[in-house]
Amino acid sequence: MRRQPQTTLTGGVIALLLITVAPLGGAEAQVEAVGRQLGEAGQALESAVLRGEMSEADAWARWYEVKEEILADAISSGAITDAELATLRRDLGKAELREKLETAGSEIKAAYNAGDMTEQEARDAWQAARDQQIADAVEDGTISADDAAAFQQDGGRSELEKRLDAAGEEIRLAAAAGELSEDEAWGAWYEARDTLLADAVETGEISEAEAETWLAEIHKAELNEKLKAAGERARVAAVNGDLTEEEAWASWHEDRDALIGDALAAGEISEDMADAYHSKLERMEVGQRLKSAVARDDLTSEEAAARWAEYEEQTGRTTPAPAADSEQVDDSVADDPAATDDPGTPAEQASASPADDDWARYTREFIVRYRLNEQQQERAWRFYRTARERRDATMQRLERIASEAARAGAERRVTEARQRMERDHARLFEGLKADLERLPTRSQRRATEQP
Repeated sequence: MRRQPQTTLTGGVIALLLITVAPLGGAEAQVEAVGRQLGEAGQALESAVLRGEMSEADAWARWYEVKEEILADAISSGAITDAELATLRRDLGKAELREKLETAGSEIKAAYNAGDMTEQEARDAWQAARDQQIADAVEDGTISADDAAAFQQDGGRSELEKRLDAAGEEIRLAAAAGELSEDEAWGAWYEARDTLLADAVETGEISEAEAETWLAEIHKAELNEKLKAAGERARVAAVNGDLTEEEAWASWHEDRDALIGDALAAGEISEDMADAYHSKLERMEVGQRLKSAVARDDLTSEEAAARWAEYEEQTGRTTPAPAADSEQVDDSVADDPAATDDPGTPAEQASASPADDDWARYTREFIVRYRLNEQQQERAWRFYRTARERRDATMQRLERIASEAARAGAERRVTEARQRMERDHARLFEGLKADLERLPTRSQRRATEQP
């Protein structure tokens, strides 16, 4: 029997919007219409709760009723098949559980911030709440045993990732405010990193083997960050006229070799990985120098293409030549000390460029990182536009609710609406990321595994 969830619905059902427009990974229009019906029902219930017209428990109960009515109608009318119904039910069940877990986590975090719980008590409470919610979902058939195992594993890891991100962000802000030098900031990060990983192992969130995997990935991210910072320093010096272009490249070489050498000496990367870093960064430099030469009219595009082909032949690679307006060579322009602009990819330039918000930048960086082809890029920007439209519509609707509540003097509802805006913004962004992750091929993913 279904246990009545003791969680807030505020925004709960709207989480289903993340899976309703394309719940089956590219479903037909009729299935999408069913998804929109479910999304609209969730929005209506959420708005009713925020306005105080319905209790949270009543809204959850009504959601379950409306969901079954919509799905029954869809089956009887032939809008969806039995197989599509099964997939949709599974996706809906996972979305419902995800919302309940997030709400439980938010309540525990609020209690901790208010001083009602110690850090250990909050962790214990979260693990107990997570285990109970997942067990209930399995018992009433909402999710499968395999789904439950995935929730258990991903739940712990996502919480650890959030703590690591929060620690890193706090240190970055302190450094940006001048409260920490660069060396002090890195020292603070190393201490926070090691403490968080050790605590995660001690509390059973991750195993010791998983902690080693985490640390290996973090080491690579740290080296990438340091290389980008070194490249940016050289680039800015060249742009400001403090260094010539060749001096900037020389400065970059010195910093690059020192950083990779230090990481190798500390055992943070292997010799093979160090060689891979040098190879990739050398390739990036060759491509950027050719692009710069074309931009200065020192070479024609054809001459640059010929030189690139010769370089590729010498190094045993067979990728297209780097056009002057292409990011074909480089995964990240921030790694390039001499680059002075970021023209983007040809497909981006051929179409209307989206507003340069964080989501557009993430999409652009994703395209460059995986070297998506033109067709993949078109799909990536389509995912972006869909996510942006959902985001804007959701934020506008919640803003109206907050404004109405403010005029009525309902401060609690204003706070709830504002919190919902933050949560939905983050949730929709995660949905965009998940859509983009469907695009790269196995070979494109393998290519990114090498530094």
